[in-house]
Amino acid sequence: MSWSRAGSGFDQRDIVNQFLQRISIAELAPNLPNCVVVGAVIVKQNLRFVPNRKDPFSKLCVLNFTLRDSVEDTINAVCWGNEKEVKLISNTFHIGDVVQLSNVQVQICQQGSIGEKCNPFVTSGFRLNISPVHSKLTLYEGLWEEFQMLCHTPCKAVSSVVSLADLVYSEMDISGEHINLLVGVRKVTSIQPICSKDGRNLQKIDCHVFDQTYPFMVISIWNVEQIFKAEKWMPQKTILFISDVKVCYNDHLRRVVATADNQTIFTENPDVYEAHTLYQYAQTVDLPPDDTELSRVHNAESLCSSLIFTITDIKKLFDGKQHDCNNIYGTLYCFLTQMDLDGTSSFQSFYCGHCNQLIQQNEERCINLNCPVGSGSEVSLPVQQFDIFVRLSDHSGSMWTRIRGDVVKKMFNCSVEDFTALSLSQKTCLKWKFLLERWKFYLKVMPSATKQGPFSQVLSCQATTPIEVVKALANIAV
Repeated sequence: MSWSRAGSGFDQRDIVNQFLQRISIAELAPNLPNCVVVGAVIVKQNLRFVPNRKDPFSKLCVLNFTLRDSVEDTINAVCWGNEKEVKLISNTFHIGDVVQLSNVQVQICQQGSIGEKCNPFVTSGFRLNISPVHSKLTLYEGLWEEFQMLCHTPCKAVSSVVSLADLVYSEMDISGEHINLLVGVRKVTSIQPICSKDGRNLQKIDCHVFDQTYPFMVISIWNVEQIFKAEKWMPQKTILFISDVKVCYNDHLRRVVATADNQTIFTENPDVYEAHTLYQYAQTVDLPPDDTELSRVHNAESLCSSLIFTITDIKKLFDGKQHDCNNIYGTLYCFLTQMDLDGTSSFQSFYCGHCNQLIQQNEERCINLNCPVGSGSEVSLPVQQFDIFVRLSDHSGSMWTRIRGDVVKKMFNCSVEDFTALSLSQKTCLKWKFLLERWKFYLKVMPSATKQGPFSQVLSCQATTPIEVVKALANIAV
């Protein structure tokens, strides 16, 4: 299709042309003369430069963006030209604006082409081609109310959302894939200037997000327009539906990270039930420290505090195969898969009231000779504490461990004496309150002074279920 010329369609010098007719995205077809397209801008990519086939000594400037004029209909648009002309058009609008395009070419998309793979997924089988010389792009001067809801309506079905916890437990299986997320914002970092390998000056920010299943993930954003939007996001108040964000497993950080690329679409505060539920959760949840804050707390003690462990990793640490620093801090995400509260297993132990040394059943008092009670210079009655064996499981395997003392007391919200007085059915109900729920453990691994190989200590743990949040301190031994 050729461009409409003056006298037969759009004339760039005309402010109003009675021959132009507004066409919806759903009605577009090749060779439509004198059409006007109006839509809300939901994506605007960074300007890029490509070789000019007509002049090998120059480059063309390219601007890609995506329009939407109904809940169902979206289309990609591209503007080609010299840098000055394309920048002039680019400065006309931003993400969230409603624009009017006059005298544009309607081209059939070549499915599977490199150009289409680098653009957001859209419903239209066509593409709008804009010429700075023949076409015109202006802000829409009509009623914007019909487009306001589109800025808060996700482009993908909510049922396609992947939870953050599923990303963690799927790590290597989804690396490099594009997925959909529904998350809350917990922090947006400051802009980081970066110089690319080819000498370009780029900008990046990291958005820390969460949902009901997992309290922390980083999404890197490189798009200038989206960075401008992200700087206005409010922690624990802004909810995002993110379509087609790329996720990868970072070998260095040993965790899943996400990157917003040219296919990604952000929908702020989407007007769907699931988003409203997440917003209510965000208003009440006490989020644990994210990996950045946790590493800052322990930075003086360890440079490894951002590590995320699996069950297999911890087993290797206990085998002494991967223990290359004195103290290691990290995080374990797992399920609590076994806890015998209503069976025959013991649930309590006795500890020295002075040094907290475990007192074995065949011992009458503390055997720690450095303790005044153990040496016999003082008398202190043993203290009764919870001591429960549990099994932790993740995608890599399972291991038995024990949780003791105040952590169990705070989890159960009762003392050892109160727990002993519970009936068998009450103990069973209490057990199923915690079984098969997702947990986060902060780990500290250090050399043991009493046995070969390292031992680990859980600094804190948290149940990451939407029902309740439990915070506590615990000791763990394998």
